[in-house]
Amino acid sequence: MQQNNTENKKQEATKSQKSQSGKGFLKNQPPIAIGFSQIINHEKLGGNSDLIQENNSELIAQNDIGDIETPSNLSENNSLTEAEPVGNKRPMDDLAFLDLRQVLLYGDFTRPLKPKEAEVELKIQSPFSVGVMAAQSFQTNPKGDEKTIIGYQGGLVLQYRLKGPWHIGAGLQYKYRTGTFEASKAAIGRNYRFGLEIDTFVLRPTSLHYLSLPLHLLWQKNRHVLEGGVSFDYLLGVRGEKGQYERTVEPPIRREFQVEEKGWLVENGYKKINTAVQLGYRYRVNRQLSFGLSVNYTFGGILKKDYEQPVIGNFLLKEADKFYLDIRAVYLIK
Repeated sequence: MQQNNTENKKQEATKSQKSQSGKGFLKNQPPIAIGFSQIINHEKLGGNSDLIQENNSELIAQNDIGDIETPSNLSENNSLTEAEPVGNKRPMDDLAFLDLRQVLLYGDFTRPLKPKEAEVELKIQSPFSVGVMAAQSFQTNPKGDEKTIIGYQGGLVLQYRLKGPWHIGAGLQYKYRTGTFEASKAAIGRNYRFGLEIDTFVLRPTSLHYLSLPLHLLWQKNRHVLEGGVSFDYLLGVRGEKGQYERTVEPPIRREFQVEEKGWLVENGYKKINTAVQLGYRYRVNRQLSFGLSVNYTFGGILKKDYEQPVIGNFLLKEADKFYLDIRAVYLIK
């Protein structure tokens, strides 16, 4: 009996020792964690490899295999309470051996597009552009009593985008041409008062009206636009006056034109269709509005050659030079 009691006491002592060794491993800071912390600190302070090897050997000697918990001795450890950690978990303080470093990331991290913004980006723009234009024509070197401003122009423009910076353009525009005119035709009137009286009337234009069709090739880069092409002008009509030249009574004595009637006149002396080449530059203020200058040259002029005037004179239109300039503005609606 005494021998059996002695063996039971030894078994209980062994169980108590194992239980206490398990508690010590869990409650106190693990030697292995302290060892790694010391290794990292020595590396930062410039410690050598011999010291690290010594620390490693001491740590291995201090950690006995019997102190490590296994599933068998965990089942026998009945003295653990709910407040104590269970299993092989370690407290967060045991992570001191980690060497945390600051990592910097470099790159272009763009903001993601919102749904409406994505729709705008994916929307395919139409290659067609429609707009309006207005221009003023003038002479660079008027002679004598000639006028500097010789007309106005306005209407629609249409552009189509080709590959790269290239576009083609067309339009339908109205052109109003003015200047200093002389009589273009004579008309004879018969009056019967105290006998037959023949009165001679003349027709003197005051303005020419054209329908213009321009065809252009455009090169567009950023805010700069270069354009060149041809323009076909069709004479719609001639506006003018009917009257007589009469000699003045008071000095200085001269012949003055006395207007009797205004209206549309016959188109004698003026070409029905004119062709001109154009070369211009425009600066884009924004995507829609642009201003520029255009150089124009009319092949053969706008007057008919070898046309006999009804009255003595050397011109039908003084400002009939083949070369003139345009200052223009273009506004694209779409």
